[in-house]
Amino acid sequence: MKLCITGGTGTLGQALARHFSWADRIVILSRDEQKQAAMAEAFNTPSNMRFFLGDVRDHDRLVDAFYGCDAVIHTAALKRVDSIAYNPMEVRKTNIQGSANVLSAAMASQVRRVLMISSDKACEPTNVYGVSKAAMEHEAVAFNALSVPRGLRVACARYGNVLGSRGSVVHTWRRAVAEGRPIPLTSTEATRFWLTVEQAVDIVETALDYMQGGEIFVPDLWAMSMVDLAEAIAPGMEVKLVGMRPGGEKLHETLITGEEAPRTIKVGAGNESLWAITPHLHPWRESPWQGPRYPLPYRPLTSDTVPRFRVEEMRTMLKDVS
Repeated sequence: MKLCITGGTGTLGQALARHFSWADRIVILSRDEQKQAAMAEAFNTPSNMRFFLGDVRDHDRLVDAFYGCDAVIHTAALKRVDSIAYNPMEVRKTNIQGSANVLSAAMASQVRRVLMISSDKACEPTNVYGVSKAAMEHEAVAFNALSVPRGLRVACARYGNVLGSRGSVVHTWRRAVAEGRPIPLTSTEATRFWLTVEQAVDIVETALDYMQGGEIFVPDLWAMSMVDLAEAIAPGMEVKLVGMRPGGEKLHETLITGEEAPRTIKVGAGNESLWAITPHLHPWRESPWQGPRYPLPYRPLTSDTVPRFRVEEMRTMLKDVS
C-alpha cells in the first residue's frame, strides 16, 4: 500500500506513520518545515517515507503529494475552538475548502480510498470548528456520487478527544500544575469522550478496511467528567472555575445524533467493531447497507449518557501520555 497522511506531523499523523510503517510508501504532507525536520529525525527517515511541504489550501500541491498513492488519510485541520473563533474565514479556507481540495486532488490522482478525520463537535455544532467539520462530512459523503464511478471511495471517521494530542487539556493542566497554578476548569458538569492515540489509529485502520463509500464511522467510546479528569491528572490540586471558552463550547458532546441513529449500523466484530452512519442518499450504490442496527429507542450517543472512566483507570491511561 502507498499512503499519504495530510497533517502528518501531528500527534495522530505520527502515530499513523508508525502504525503503517510496513507500507510501500508513506507521504507526510504538512506546512511546518521544523516539525517535519523533527519527525524525520525521530523516525530516522526510513526509505519508504517522503516529506512534502505543502498546505491543503493548495490543490496542485496535493496532486503532487497524492501521485501514486492508494489511500489518503486527511487529518490536517485548524482545531483550537477558542483561537479560531475569531478567524472563521481562515477555518473555512483550511477545514472546508482544504478538505474539498483533498477530495478533488485524490480523484485527479486516481487514489482509491480517502478517509476524512472528523470530530464529535460536528454533531449539532455550536462553534466554527464544529460547523467546519460538519460541512466537511457532508462534502465527503456526497462526493461519492462523483468519485465512486471513477474508482474512489470516501468515508469519514468521527471520534472524541485523543489523550495527549498536541495542545490538549492534558498538557495545559500539567503545565498549570508544574507552574503551581490552579487547574482552569470550564464547568463542574462538563463531560467529554476520551480515547488513546492507539485507539484512534485502530479506528482509522478499521474504517479503511470496511469503508464502501459514504459512511461516517463512529466508535463506542467511554467518557469522563472534567472534574474527574482533573483529579486523575493532579490529585487534590486546586481547581479554578473559568467558565465555558469563547466560541461556542458545549457542556456535553455527541457522537451520534437522534436523527442519525435510525440509519446507523454496526460493522466489524470484537475490537474492530464500529458504528457506521449510512447516508440519506446514495446514488452511487443500489443496495442499502446491511448490518446490525443501532438499538431502539434511537437516543443520541452523548458524553453524559455513556459509561465513564474511573479516576484510577484514567490515571493508568495517562501514564503513557507524554
